[in-house]
Amino acid sequence: MPRFARLFQNPDEVIDAWRETLRQGDVEGALALWLDDDSITCVLPEGNRLSGHAEIRMGLERMLARPLYLEPIACIEHITVSAAVFDSTEAVYFKNNQIEADFMINITLVLMQATSTSCTSSFFALFALRDIDSETPAVAHQ
Repeated sequence: MPRFARLFQNPDEVIDAWRETLRQGDVEGALALWLDDDSITCVLPEGNRLSGHAEIRMGLERMLARPLYLEPIACIEHITVSAAVFDSTEAVYFKNNQIEADFMINITLVLMQATSTSCTSSFFALFALRDIDSETPAVAHQ
C-alpha cells in the first residue's frame, strides 16, 4: 500500500519545502514530498523518463550532487477550496552569489485536497527552459 506524501497546512509550504530540500541537497526530504507510488514519473530535460521512487532517487542524487539554488523569477498561482496550481519560472544557480543563472526551469505544481480524507496529493512538473550544463539534469515529475 502506498504511503502518503507529507501533509502541509497550505500550498505555499509545499513550494517552500521543495526549494529548501534542493538548497540543502536533501534527497530524502524531496522524496518525502511525493507519494510512494509507482505512478510518479520524472522526465529529465534530455528526455529520459524515470518511474517510481528508485529511479527518481537516482535522478535527484545526480541533480543534487552539487549545491543548487533556485530564485523565483515569475510565479502565477490559482488557489481554490480543493486545489492549488502554481506555475513558476525559476533561475537555477550552482553557486550562492552567482550573477548569471546556469539554466532556467519552469515548474508547474498542482496540489489537490481530498475532501473525504485529509490527505493531500501533489503532482509536480519541472521542465528546463535552457540547460547550460548538459551533465546536470533538471527534474520533472508528475
